[in-house]
Amino acid sequence: MEIEIEKWKDKFAKDFIRLSVEWLEKYVRVEPADEALLYHPHKTILDSGGMVFFARRNGENIGTVAMINMGDGVYELAIP
Repeated sequence: MEIEIEKWKDKFAKDFIRLSVEWLEKYVRVEPADEALLYHPHKTILDSGGMVFFARRNGENIGTVAMINMGDGVYELAIP
């Protein structure tokens, strides 16, 4: 079972939301700040130099994580 890591593609947007909400609901809760990241990833993550990565197995997205650019070469690793 090989896991591949792939960068954001717009076609992965629904998986980004699905995987993130599953994790958030299991371990914490979905808050308004999370919703902003999930539903507007270009504005909140990608356009400012951040990136979203996906763990993929057999062509399916099975995990996701975001690196949010905080400025000055600092990134926050986030599971939105």
